[in-house]
Formats: sequence, C-alpha cells, structure tokens
Amino acid sequence: MLPRRHEEKQKIVATKRKYSTPIVLAADELRRRFENIIQHIDKIEMEAWLTPDELDPSEPEQLQNYYYMNTLYRFGCFFGWLEHLRRTIVYLDFTSVRETRVFANYLELIKEGFSTPRLIPCEPEDCPDNHDDQWVYKGVLQAIGELMVVKDGEEYGCIGFTSFEQKLKTEKVWQRWFESVHDLFVDLKKKDARFRRIIASHALLNSFIEFTDSSHIRTRSQQNHVGRLTMAEKEALNEHARICGVKEFYGASVTILYLHGYQSAPGGTKPSYMSRHGHKVVNPALPDDKFEEAVRIAQREFDHNRPSVVVGSSRGGAIAMNIQSGRTPLVLLAPSWKTDGSVKTVKSNTTILHSRMDDVVPFADSEELVRNSGLPATALVQVGNDHRLADLDSLIAMLEACLRYSVTDSWMGRFMESGLFRWLRRSRLFKSSRTDGPPSGSS
Repeated sequence: MLPRRHEEKQKIVATKRKYSTPIVLAADELRRRFENIIQHIDKIEMEAWLTPDELDPSEPEQLQNYYYMNTLYRFGCFFGWLEHLRRTIVYLDFTSVRETRVFANYLELIKEGFSTPRLIPCEPEDCPDNHDDQWVYKGVLQAIGELMVVKDGEEYGCIGFTSFEQKLKTEKVWQRWFESVHDLFVDLKKKDARFRRIIASHALLNSFIEFTDSSHIRTRSQQNHVGRLTMAEKEALNEHARICGVKEFYGASVTILYLHGYQSAPGGTKPSYMSRHGHKVVNPALPDDKFEEAVRIAQREFDHNRPSVVVGSSRGGAIAMNIQSGRTPLVLLAPSWKTDGSVKTVKSNTTILHSRMDDVVPFADSEELVRNSGLPATALVQVGNDHRLADLDSLIAMLEACLRYSVTDSWMGRFMESGLFRWLRRSRLFKSSRTDGPPSGSS
C-alpha cells in the first residue's frame, strides 16, 4: 500500500512540474497584458485600443484590432493550458500533496477572479459605472480552454495566434464562447468596475507567479497595483484567497517604518496614504538640525518595531540609508544622500522613486546612487511631477514598492539575522547537513 501511495505522489508531482512551466509562462503573458492595460488605460480609453473595428477577414489588420485580438488570445492561451492540465490530472488527487495543492489552489483563485460576480465591492467614487461589471462563468472558461487546446503529434499545446484570429473572425462557435471575454475588455474605461476587476486579477496572477517562480528564472518581477484598490476591495480579495486555500497574497498588511524629510512632520500625505490602505505605519518625529540624533531615533524605532520595509523621503531617505536595517528592504523617495549622512551605497533590495522634474534633489543623484550600488536600472522608478512625490501616481508607486516584498521574505530575513540562525550555523547539526550534501533525488 505504501509503495503505491508513494508512486502516485511522485506521478502527481511530476505532472505538476511538467505543466507548471507553460502555465506560468501563459500566466506571465496575460499578466503583462494586464500591466500594459493598467499603465496605459487613459490612452486605451482615448484612442479606443480595445474597441475593435468590424471583424471583416478581408480587411487589413489595424492597431486597435491587433491589441484587442492579442488580449483575447493571451486570455485564451492561459485557460487552454489550464484545460490541458485538467484533462491530464482527471484521475489524480492534486490536493494530496502540498506542492501541488497550493499550485492548484492558486489556479482556482485566478479562475475565481474572472468568474465571481462582483468580485470586489467597488465604492461609487471609484467606479461609478459599477453596473458595467463583467465576469466569465467557469463553464465558459473551460469551453474556451477546450477550443484553445490542439494536439501536435504526441504533445498538446495552444492554437497559434494566426489561426486563433481567423477562427474568431469566421466561426460562430468561437464568437459565442468568447462573447463574455469580449464584454470584459471592449470599450474599457478607467471608471468601470471591469477595470477594477483587471487590477485585482493582475494582483492574483502576480501572486501566483511569485509563488511558482520566486527567483524569476522564467519570468520578470513586476509591480503590483493593489495600491489602486481600496482597503475594502483588498479585504474582499484576501477573503477569496482564504476560501481558495491561499493563505496570503499581496494584499496582506505590512509594518512600514516611514522617515519624513526636512521641515516635515509625522502624519503627512504619504504615511497617511499607506495607513488608509490598512498598513501599520511607524512615523517618528525627526529633528531637522541634528542628523545623528535623527538616525538614533530611526534606529530605535526600527529595533523596536522590526518593520517589513523602511520608507525614507528626501532627508529621511538618507537617514534610512544610515541605520542598521539588515536585510529589510528600503524604499527611498528622492533621497538626499549626497548632502546628508556618510553612506553612499544601498543594499540590493532597494527601490528608489524620483521625479526628473525635482528641483531640490537632482534626478542624476539617484542615477549615481544606482550605479554606485551596482543595482539594475529597474531599481530607479521615474515618477511624479516634483520633489514631494505626493501626487496619486507617486503614492501608488510607493505603496506598490512596499508590497512587492512579501511577508515570507521579511520573515526569512528576520530569521537569518536572529541569534537562533547564528547558533544553528555554528552547530554540528548545520555543519553535518552541509557535509552530507543533499538527499538523493533532490534538486
């Protein structure tokens, strides 16, 4: 009995690992399209990118038609791979093994994101066109997946884009099943409840990819946009996640140490924005005339609260660079590091936000800081219209940078800094495990 159960477990894990790569890549393609929609929604609405012309196969393809068609294609490919996985595991119990159970729970959560009516409770001021919400029922998602799956020899895959486009233009069965997907995207507007659903679905896809490809070997790290959602909307998403067996996703609350700038005070626009989104913000008063005293205060608050992330604005950014924060991530807003403090580099898990129109701290200072620290160019985010970075886009980018660092990463960082971890490194148990090497069959 035991060998049979072990054999079944191995088969389940092998099936998941075989199909995880194409599913993750398809999820990444859909996530990138949603990222593009979120970033360019004003232009999409103004230039009608998601308003296709009459689907006439004899007419040359226009930009709007391509963007619209490619969006539907990426949507279909993701559910095509899910359908292929469903057929393969029909006689396997994916919930019996933890590795596959969490994977399956995430896929179920993503389907819920598209199929649940009124997924998130939009406030009237956020989406006055709330009646325009649109969802795609699970049976329709499965039918779309069935259409997308094709067999090539002994292997299965998804239909190519050219064939997809032709079938959607000419075959009524394709048009019928993709009708609700069409309704989800067509004539999309920033104030639609549908746009809120796309933001939420992007967050779910992002969380799934971070779980399955946390080292980003097959995908690239991407900003999360839950900062655009209200606290009630994020709580609703978290509740759906818990129901589906996903304990945490990016909407989880974090503790943030916020260090204000020169001639500023606690309770400003930026810490208040993060507090309104449900995060615990530690915001001490820092003296303007004594930099070393400000560093001591910040260090004391850091040691006492052990935050998940440290945010520093202008002079507060320089203070954040000068405290002993270990592996805790930094989010620096136009840091005045050239005029304040002695530290001239930052750690690898640092994000810098800065405006090119800053007339107080030159944008070039942050470019130099990135070079000095050996950070990738993506660590510097160009945003905002001035030094304060208090406009909505800047506030959203700040919160997204904070939420990019998961609760798990923060916990692991604290553990590695703890006395227990240092004791384990010195112990015979740790040394013997390193000497013996990995167990047979591990990777």
